[in-house]
Amino acid sequence: QISTALLKLYFTKNDEKILKKSCDDIKSGLDVFETELIKRGTKFFGGDTPGMLDYMIWPWAERLPMVEMIARNNALLNQDRFPKMLSWMDFMKNDAAVKLSFISPENHLKYLNSRLEGRPDYDMED
Repeated sequence: QISTALLKLYFTKNDEKILKKSCDDIKSGLDVFETELIKRGTKFFGGDTPGMLDYMIWPWAERLPMVEMIARNNALLNQDRFPKMLSWMDFMKNDAAVKLSFISPENHLKYLNSRLEGRPDYDMED
């Protein structure tokens, strides 16, 4: 649900209806993960340390702050609605493997814009 919504949102050209629907779909998907973290009662989906599931989810979670930059008035990462997911994201950012490969929201947005302009720039650095 989240991956499809992200792709639609990435390639939406100022279509507010698609933008809102994509953001709503992302939030619905995040609700599932929020509920799962509450149910598990752990910092990570894998327990007290990140596991395979955490690393599989991370790449699109890393892009959520970038998505907020293009979502305009459709805030995604609400602390009241997603406290566990936001904590999980903070914990993941402190993981050694994630730190090694982290891409800033600004660079994600620069890349997306370059791709949409037909000139993808793969060599961005912070």
